Amino acid sequence: MSPNERVVAVKGKVADKNGWVKDAKMSAKNGRDVYRTQDGQFRAADTQHGRIEYTDEKGKHLGEYDIEGKQTKKADISKKHDLNCK
Repeated sequence: MSPNERVVAVKGKVADKNGWVKDAKMSAKNGRDVYRTQDGQFRAADTQHGRIEYTDEKGKHLGEYDIEGKQTKKADISKKHDLNCK
C-alpha cells in the first residue's frame, strides 16, 4: 500500500485515536479533510504525500508528520501549507 493510500485508509482511525474531530467547515474551505484537536489546533490529511500536516489554531503550518506521529518535515515558512481559516 502506498503512503497516500495508507493515509486515506487510516486517517479516520488516527483521528479517533487522538481525539481529533473532523471540522466540516475547514475541510470545505481547504479542499481536504481537516480535523480539530482538543487544544484547538488543526490536522489536515495530505494524501499526495501520505502524511498529516499539523497547523496551529490560526492555520499556520507547524510541520508534516507520518501517521505514527513522527515528524517528517519542519514547518513551511513560505505559507504554502497554511490552512485558510477565514
